Amino acid sequence: MKGDEVCLGLDEIAQAFIHPQTTRSQGLTKLIVEEVRSHKELRNISFTSIRIAHNTISAPHTGKNLRGYPSVAIGVGHYAGGRLRIAGAKQPINIRDHALVFDGLKNTR
Repeated sequence: MKGDEVCLGLDEIAQAFIHPQTTRSQGLTKLIVEEVRSHKELRNISFTSIRIAHNTISAPHTGKNLRGYPSVAIGVGHYAGGRLRIAGAKQPINIRDHALVFDGLKNTR
């Protein structure tokens, strides 16, 4: 199921560019960075973009250009479901209200 999705920061189609939503969403970006930094395990992590997904069910995939960078998933807000399936995990992982750092170059399912 394809829901709503937006990228803030660097994105890539054929080459890297700053996504247009980035400048229009500076307040939201600041709130998200504050949320990320509030998690002890993420205080010093570097990242180049934030992808926000709403009502989305993704097919198994890997991150495309994540070499040297971990993927981070955090579930925020009020919602049902929202578990993440990653390679090597025996069952889907609940990401509500806490961060999961994982290798996005490996298959998520």
